[in-house]
Amino acid sequence: MKVFLQSIRLYTLLLATLFLGGCSQEDDIEEIFCSGQWSLVNFFETKNWESTNSHGDTPLITKPETSSKNWISITFNDDGSVKGVLTDGEFTARWQGDASTRTISITQVKTTVSPNGTSKEFIERLKQVKYYKGDSRTLQLAPESRTSYIQLMHNND
Repeated sequence: MKVFLQSIRLYTLLLATLFLGGCSQEDDIEEIFCSGQWSLVNFFETKNWESTNSHGDTPLITKPETSSKNWISITFNDDGSVKGVLTDGEFTARWQGDASTRTISITQVKTTVSPNGTSKEFIERLKQVKYYKGDSRTLQLAPESRTSYIQLMHNND
């Protein structure tokens, strides 16, 4: 009887662990992408995309256009649409992600103006995005080569 009770306790503990720790990868995508507005931090070159430590990565913007009225931001919506603000206009797009492979595609990018400077660089890089990593505070989007990435920071609403 004692062995039977211990087995039940162990089984109950295992079930509780599965229910309490069962966070789906779909929730991960919703938490990251459909959580509000993100602002551009910088573009980076990296030697090791898989590393969780990005301190050795090289920032590519040395003089951010912070004097402009708007800074670059992007909002991913749960219906797959994207809206964003450039330093000199706005843009729209479509997005689709796969949590199991941590891939993302951003397509149908359309701008209200012909972007230049950092805005142009952002749009060009956004069209090449293939992979993502991050959480609800910081998001990194990389192309197929994963030798560079766009870093975004979540705006606190």
